[in-house]
Amino acid sequence: MLRSSCQMEIIQVEEEEYREFNNALGDSILVAIFGMHNTENKIDDKQILIELSRPISFSIMDRMLGGNGMGYEIERDYTDIELSLLEYLFKQVSPLLNNAWSNYIEIDHTLDMIETNSRLIQLIQQDEAVAIIAIEITIEDLKGNMNICLPASSLEEVFRIFNSKYVKLPKKDDPMVEQQRKQDIMHGLRSSPLTVRAVLGKTEISLRELLNLQAGDIIPLSTQVNNDSIVLEVEDLPWFTGVVGTKKKKYAVKIDKSLQ
Repeated sequence: MLRSSCQMEIIQVEEEEYREFNNALGDSILVAIFGMHNTENKIDDKQILIELSRPISFSIMDRMLGGNGMGYEIERDYTDIELSLLEYLFKQVSPLLNNAWSNYIEIDHTLDMIETNSRLIQLIQQDEAVAIIAIEITIEDLKGNMNICLPASSLEEVFRIFNSKYVKLPKKDDPMVEQQRKQDIMHGLRSSPLTVRAVLGKTEISLRELLNLQAGDIIPLSTQVNNDSIVLEVEDLPWFTGVVGTKKKKYAVKIDKSLQ
């Protein structure tokens, strides 16, 4: 459109109250107000704001009218003809905004109005949180900013639709189905071999002491042995307590209590 190379770079993204953004604007500004629309998901009354610096706007208009873009040092209000040119410019931005959201949600943007007085913008509550995206524009030797203001109320609508489409909430199965699923899992695990160990006590010895052990040697334990109750481990996890005894002339442990 400008027959010249243009560069745009995001330099900052921050959250603040709308009053802070509005108070930072001068009395004579250029703000385009875009409406967000999605008939299927009932989005129709949400807006975003795009503020363009005066030097950049006048340089763009100069190039659109055949100039070299140097006529941007102007300290007056915009004329009706200039606002018509800027309206055409911002209408070219609408498809780009649609494309920015296209990977997540289909939103149509329309240019609702262009405002040149920050005090007349009353679409957003003063204490509402907004996300400000500051973009630096470079057109040859001229640099200026474009600020995109995304109100929280508009973003909430987008997030609501996004969550309904892409975020899957945990599905609660029927209790009978859930119980049957647990039984099927346990049935498949019933034949799995497990190591059960009755722990009388524990100690640590060196490798030298281990190699020198002989039949009849006594190993002192570092933990106290309770004759009334010992711990049974299943795959190294404490699972039961039990009492030591004998059964058919073999040592045995009678389970006393479950630890799980």
